[in-house]
Amino acid sequence: MTDPQPHDTGYKLLFYHAELVQQLLEGFAPPELVILLDFNTLKLASGSYVTPAMKQREDDVVWSVSMGESTLYLYILLEFQSSVDAAMPVRMMQYVAALYESLIKEKSVNPNEGLPPVFPIVLYNGDTRWQVSTNIGELINCPNVLKPYQPNMAYYLLDEGAYCDTELNSVHNAVATVFSLENATEYESAKQRID
Repeated sequence: MTDPQPHDTGYKLLFYHAELVQQLLEGFAPPELVILLDFNTLKLASGSYVTPAMKQREDDVVWSVSMGESTLYLYILLEFQSSVDAAMPVRMMQYVAALYESLIKEKSVNPNEGLPPVFPIVLYNGDTRWQVSTNIGELINCPNVLKPYQPNMAYYLLDEGAYCDTELNSVHNAVATVFSLENATEYESAKQRID
């Protein structure tokens, strides 16, 4: 991944605000998940992890939120590349593993008592539409006898450019407006969205 551009940093700053994270989820996440979340408990978690490949990860935003009696971790990966990354399922699996490793090291969780769920989100705003599988299990070619021993983890994809104006106009919040501005191709179109 390339060094963050100012655009990337601005986007990351948006999702440092609990209200915008709530709007992202309410507008674009599965409704059956959204109704389980207590948004009053949204809390920014550390987003700096060392992946198994020993690379520092600071580009992403991680939040915790109460979900009934448990805590859900929202891992929001902001993907601002001009092209789709075919290795994203592998990368996301590494990032979630690094998050778990960090929670265990900090003694925030006890693996003997079970690990909290993670909702990994890839927010992509490249020019081409996302064509890569969202589940690492679908990328692994092996005989059926080995399938139970292979990783199987999906991430939730938000491909901004895949939303049409009608869909974005039906979501009345700031995040939908940002997506709409990102999709605007002409000055007049962007001006209408701002109005």
